[in-house]
Amino acid sequence: IKRSFDIAFSFLIAIFILSWLMPIISLLIKIDSRGPVLFIQERFGVRNRKFNCYKFRTLTNNRTNLEGYNPILNEDPRITRIGKFLRKTNMDEIPQFINALKGDMSVVGPRPHPVVFEIEYEKIFEDIRMRYNVRPGITGWAQISGLRGDVKNEEENRKRTLERMKYDLWYIENWSLKLDFQIILITAWQMIKGDTKGF
Repeated sequence: IKRSFDIAFSFLIAIFILSWLMPIISLLIKIDSRGPVLFIQERFGVRNRKFNCYKFRTLTNNRTNLEGYNPILNEDPRITRIGKFLRKTNMDEIPQFINALKGDMSVVGPRPHPVVFEIEYEKIFEDIRMRYNVRPGITGWAQISGLRGDVKNEEENRKRTLERMKYDLWYIENWSLKLDFQIILITAWQMIKGDTKGF
């Protein structure tokens, strides 16, 4: 049921939104800074299989942006002007509907971590890969609850990571199609209000 919903929903998004929005955003990214339009990064998927996750590029095109555990923080100088808007509105994640159509991701689920981040998070929460008993999601229960990204303070970051894992596991244990609809509607409302807790 979940996979059928992912295919149907992602197909509609691709036809009615991606078809005209992707060219516009691609043009704005090209005007704003040099580099590719899409940022493609290896992440962990269902049953710990790695896949290439698609996002609109929001950082300056610098190789060091991709090296090691180097999280994006608030007011990060690496974020481009259009990138700041895309991250704030969650629109940088829109290409992941292609991942959902391919079967790499679900519309709703635990957010997939970059491989190097996963190694760091495992030091905080040993059973983190329990999240990948399901497909990772474009949006999720932890994200709409404000548990997005990392912060500078190491102890605070540890607490946020643990809390995020708890939310992810709660979602897996309590999944229902109704819950997915609820998360999608809240995500859309937060995007409209510009209150996605992103930076």
